[in-house]
Amino acid sequence: PAWLARSFESKPGNRQRILDMDPVRFAAMAHKWCDTTAEGGATAGLTDEEIRSLPVPALVIGGNDEVHPPESATWLAQQLADPELHTVPEGTPPSQVQIDWLKAIERFLNRTLYTNK
Repeated sequence: PAWLARSFESKPGNRQRILDMDPVRFAAMAHKWCDTTAEGGATAGLTDEEIRSLPVPALVIGGNDEVHPPESATWLAQQLADPELHTVPEGTPPSQVQIDWLKAIERFLNRTLYTNK
């Protein structure tokens, strides 16, 4: 898929990480990716053109791990008409990640629901 190719291009080490994975673990992960994609996945099954045409504000929360590079979120945000991109700095403790996400969601809702742009 295109998103995986983008991941490999932006972080070449991702390809090797996948190749180094236990084949059974990779197969389970690939099956989950297929199910997620079939159900809409991160981009809800939209084409790039459909993503670019969305006229509403959108919060994009980027990952920062071996398989979900922040570049994927940056790419998605660049496609949207009114994005708010939130990325978690590398090395952020897992306990802080959820707090950061909640703060980003609160800022987004405050901007989009409670103010006139």
